[in-house]
Amino acid sequence: MFMKRLLPLTFIGIFICILPVIAQSQNDSLVRFSDLRYHSEFEKASFYNFVKNKKEAFNLFLAIDEKMIFEDFSPKAIESKNINKKIKIAYSGIHSHFLKKYNDNEYFPVIFQSGTYNCVSASMLYAYAFSKLDIPFKVMASSNHVYLIANPGSNSVVIETTNPDFEITIFNGDFQQNYVDHLRSSKLISESEYKSKSVEEIFQEKFKEVKDAEFNNLPGFQYYNKALSAFQNHETEKALILCQKAFFFYPDNQVKTLLNTTLLFQIEKCDFDKVSDIDYLAQLSRFENTDLNVVLGVFNNIILHKLQYTDKDAYCDSLHQRLVSQLSNKKTIEEISFAYNMQMSYRYIEVYGE
Repeated sequence: MFMKRLLPLTFIGIFICILPVIAQSQNDSLVRFSDLRYHSEFEKASFYNFVKNKKEAFNLFLAIDEKMIFEDFSPKAIESKNINKKIKIAYSGIHSHFLKKYNDNEYFPVIFQSGTYNCVSASMLYAYAFSKLDIPFKVMASSNHVYLIANPGSNSVVIETTNPDFEITIFNGDFQQNYVDHLRSSKLISESEYKSKSVEEIFQEKFKEVKDAEFNNLPGFQYYNKALSAFQNHETEKALILCQKAFFFYPDNQVKTLLNTTLLFQIEKCDFDKVSDIDYLAQLSRFENTDLNVVLGVFNNIILHKLQYTDKDAYCDSLHQRLVSQLSNKKTIEEISFAYNMQMSYRYIEVYGE
């Protein structure tokens, strides 16, 4: 299972309207690489090697396990064969050797510990093996499922990880063919689409309403699931850290919704006793259509609370400087600085008089 259903939190709409994700610059991105925090040196090194050095995807898949340490994990190579034979050998070998029991709520490292897997973790394993064997593939994802298509095109093979017998599907070949023929005759698919894809691929896409994803999205799927579990267990800060990683790899609207939700919860419960805590508010301001008045209101409340104490002037200045240093919108910077300077002027009058 990829996406679990989000908890019913209708108040989110008051703060932000979720819009389709668009390409963003690093400065404007909701989650920057520098925002990420790590539970182990293994995870930190794995992220750096994958993002900066463009390698070690396998270690990145394993890094979600907080107890993982550095080891050498490499699938065995398959002798040179034609593409269809490669797919069959890779599928059979991986499934018989690694995949023992399906469980919706599992993560990639567990495959090697107990053989328990779900559609995300198994797809990650197949994707890694296919990339090593030069088997072309693409990742498909819906709101609750992930799978691969090996050798995309008219002879493609759907790697359906929830079904151990991928050659014996619930919907047999005749059913799939009739369904696709209906799409074709009704002009719901084009002739070029019909000729460039296999019947099984068209069926999977149209019947389950899936969309293309990327190899680089795979880590985001399992970080999302773990973030949602943490959030449901009221581990708000942990959920936020995990969700930032999920969005970094898969900036999908569903992930974005959870990121926004955990961020709002974390801001509400945070005392802002560390200067770095103001980063939560900086990230909230990056969401498109975030009400500037909400950001200003939260920041004013933080400063007012801290100014109850006589020795917090320098601390408040640090909060202000750190916040504006992370903002790129000129109007937002000006409004926050104006509000801050206004509060500090009142402070000056109270302390020193006219």
